[in-house]
Parts: sequence; structure tokens; C-alpha cells
Amino acid sequence: GETLKSHTRLRGGYNANNGNQNPASNPVTLTGDVNGDDLPGGVNRAENSSRVLVAEDVEDVIIEGVTIRGANVGGTGGGVRLVDVTGAQIIDSIIEDNDAGSGAGVYAFDSEVSISNSIIRGNRGGNGAAGLRFQGTSMGTITDSEISGNTTTDSGGALSFRGGATGFI
Repeated sequence: GETLKSHTRLRGGYNANNGNQNPASNPVTLTGDVNGDDLPGGVNRAENSSRVLVAEDVEDVIIEGVTIRGANVGGTGGGVRLVDVTGAQIIDSIIEDNDAGSGAGVYAFDSEVSISNSIIRGNRGGNGAAGLRFQGTSMGTITDSEISGNTTTDSGGALSFRGGATGFI
């Protein structure tokens, strides 16, 4: 996976000819699928990267206009893992088809996160919170977003708050 630093702006979906951003017309996919052989339902994941994007102990991180998929980790945080992050934003993005022990789509621990106009779908968690897991002192907002089709063998397929995570609207 890729480790993000403070003040990172990861923006995709731009047209090379006119500079206009339209992720639907100009898709950018960040994937953990090293061999390019993933099949639906988590098949052929043995060689995949454990995580796609990671940010730890940083501030002001923007992820915008990208699709994040193909992570495969037994622990926490597959697609996006945020630990001790202040001012994280996920905008106009799709986080799908990731596998993790928990927080397969997005995992936030002691972090401040804003998710808007995004889709979190089809992620799989082994012990809880396949779509999103917020833990510790995490807080933030989720607006105008779709969370669907996330599955787990435990509780919280779509969304889980653990260890005091509060402040989400």
C-alpha cells in the first residue's frame, strides 16, 4: 500500500485535454491486486497488498475522485487505514471490494474523518465492520454517501463504532 504524508492531496478523475475533473468519465483506480487476477467474491487475493492507502500520525489528507479496491489483510483497515489523522477527507470516491479482519473499506482509529459524495460497497470483514469501522476517539461526518453490500461474519457489516468513537453525523 501507499503511505500518505501530511497535507497530501490525492485527486483523480481529471481530463488530460481540458483539466476538468469528472471521475465517472476519467476513472482512476488504486488497487492492491498485484497480479491483476482478482475475481468477484474475494477470489485470487493471496498476493494482494494488505492495504491500499495508509495515513498514520498526519494531518490534512484529501482523497478525492478515485476508486480504491483489492486490499487483503487479516487485521484492520484494507482500502483506507487512518490512525491518528486530523482533517482526513474522502470525497467523490468509491471504496469497494476490499477484504480485512475489520474496517475493510475504511478503518479510522483516533482520527477525524469527513466522507462525502462517496460509495463504500462490497467490502468483506472477517470479524466485524466490513464497510467502515471507527474506533478510539474517532469523529467526523458522513454526508451524501452510499454504504451498501458490505458483509461480515460478525457484527456491523456496514458500520461499526468501537471504543468510544462518537461525534459522527
